[in-house]
Amino acid sequence: MYNQNNIMKTMHLNNGDVRNMCIRENLYTRGDNSAYMHMLMDMVGIEGIYSPTDKQIYEIAKDIALHSVVPNYGYGEKNFEHFVCNIMTLVSAEILITYEWIG
Repeated sequence: MYNQNNIMKTMHLNNGDVRNMCIRENLYTRGDNSAYMHMLMDMVGIEGIYSPTDKQIYEIAKDIALHSVVPNYGYGEKNFEHFVCNIMTLVSAEILITYEWIG
């Protein structure tokens, strides 16, 4: 029987996974090494982020968007915001979720 008090959920965002996602999706193509390292090491961190919040994911996605070519989605002034939301989805997909029995 399921009892959430017996199961611990852990979420972790790793900077290597964010890096690989940027490469795979052809993002962060307008940033220099300094900006890229700031995003990976200062925003995500060498240890990654445990239980990343929506705000943290937004800040990472916004930084990636600022250093990437923004596609034209046909939303005029709102293209950038749509792009950030799409990147948030990509970043969120990189979050490793594990469950542990703590019984």
